[in-house]
Amino acid sequence: MPFRLISTGFRPATVCLSGLLATALMTFSASSSAAVPYSMDSQGRMVLANGQRFTPQELGLTPAQARAGAKENSTRRMPTYSPPPPKKSKAAEPSLVSADESDADGIQTDGTQAEGTQTEDSMAQLRAQERLSLEDNAENNPLAITAYKRNYLLPWAYNSTPNAEDFDAVTKEGDVDNSEVKYQISFKVQLMNDIFKDNGDIFFAYTQRSWWQAYNSDASSPFRETNYEPEAFIQFDNKLELLGWTNTRNRLGFAHQSNGRSDPLSRSWNRVYADMMFQNGDWAVAITPHWRIPEDSDDDDNPDLDDYIGYGDITLGYTTDQHEITWMVRGNPSKGNFGNQVDYSFPMFGKVRGYVQYYHGYGESLIDYDHSVNRFGLGFSINTFFAGLPET
Repeated sequence: MPFRLISTGFRPATVCLSGLLATALMTFSASSSAAVPYSMDSQGRMVLANGQRFTPQELGLTPAQARAGAKENSTRRMPTYSPPPPKKSKAAEPSLVSADESDADGIQTDGTQAEGTQTEDSMAQLRAQERLSLEDNAENNPLAITAYKRNYLLPWAYNSTPNAEDFDAVTKEGDVDNSEVKYQISFKVQLMNDIFKDNGDIFFAYTQRSWWQAYNSDASSPFRETNYEPEAFIQFDNKLELLGWTNTRNRLGFAHQSNGRSDPLSRSWNRVYADMMFQNGDWAVAITPHWRIPEDSDDDDNPDLDDYIGYGDITLGYTTDQHEITWMVRGNPSKGNFGNQVDYSFPMFGKVRGYVQYYHGYGESLIDYDHSVNRFGLGFSINTFFAGLPET
């Protein structure tokens, strides 16, 4: 491979040096057969292990060579996919891209996708592959953990209908504030992989969500509620297509959730759940039914929990240009009780994303499972709900 550095105008010295170093590493790898691991993002750029992104042209490669190298350097299986024939437009128009300006896979020399060569279903597969690649890079690093659910901080979360009755059991020093801080920490660690030939990975995961009365000085700013949720699950990667949707991932797991309180505020439950992810272009749906493990009536802190949160969650999401909006709904239709959460996140700087959250109804937290809240929050997140989509 020729050693060259393509000029792109003025750039900061650190970026130029990074490109030069990446070019040297890629050149060395070609001559010595040593692989420099990298993956490809949705824009056709090469993503190195340190997060730097370069177009294939900046490193003296064609898009086809870059994609081939990404596959060869993969540390584990990648879902295979054969895209269907390109769909013809209603009115055929002459292409503005000549044959020598695009490769056999429909990728133009500038790294973009030629019009008409990429379908919605294949985009879902590419996003599933990128999620696997990003997770594998972390799982193969003994010093790294992987994001699970959203990790976010809402410095301001306003609830117009706070649970004053249960707050009196937390402290007698003051009344509950409408404004508080809400945050969530969530991660997972792979314990075993490929237990069924080339599929079936076992994970341990932990999620903690807290509601902090940080601005309530009259009550000494207590933590009003914290929910702890350890879980274990087995994950199967998939590529089954149904009615234009691709089932990219399935999980089966066990979860325990509690708030670590003593009576009368103690809340806890155990459940077995399934989690199925479907993607279609920029759209994604997660269907998560669960079955609550029965408890003795004397030990059950919340025997009517199913009357309010129901038997599962459904989350619908749309992602475009690094912006993500999701709508989660849960509840028990036979009881007329529902909970809805709408989330919107957008890029800000680095890994930090702006984050807006709105929750209305039952089941936001264990302490409020039977209390309807109406909360609006503003803050930051570092990953999306459908983690692994390009550029998240």
